[in-house]
Amino acid sequence: NKVWLNIHLEISNRNIIFHIENSKPGTPAKEVIPVGIGLENLKRRLEILYENRYSLEILDEEYIYTVHLNLKLG
Repeated sequence: NKVWLNIHLEISNRNIIFHIENSKPGTPAKEVIPVGIGLENLKRRLEILYENRYSLEILDEEYIYTVHLNLKLG
């Protein structure tokens, strides 16, 4: 029942790596949560700004939400 958040940010000359994990309350399997437009907007902006120079991984598990973003600079 504890809430937690882990953030890791690494910046080098050629990359920015951002990794975040946070706890979330369990969602019953039968419940459907509508998806907003926020993630689609994010993906569209990343493609516009970084073209093929980024990777975005999102993992939505029952109790943990994880995002890993790697931006290749230059």
